[in-house]
Amino acid sequence: MWFFKNNGLSLKEAKEMLNEYTSDPRSRNLREDANIVRKALLLLEEEKLSLSRFNDAILATFDKKLRKLAKRRGVKTI
Repeated sequence: MWFFKNNGLSLKEAKEMLNEYTSDPRSRNLREDANIVRKALLLLEEEKLSLSRFNDAILATFDKKLRKLAKRRGVKTI
């Protein structure tokens, strides 16, 4: 994600490029995680979040705002 952000690509451009990459049969190394990447990008897009929040969209967090977002999206939190 930092590559896209540092090179001035928008979320839409990054999403298109990653969707092309992860759907290509030659990208077997990401095959099982492709849906996680797609869902995280969709979350960023729907919530109008920056690409810099990508890791927050797929990892656990102690951030109160992200916990609220997770609950709103139906993700169980501890």
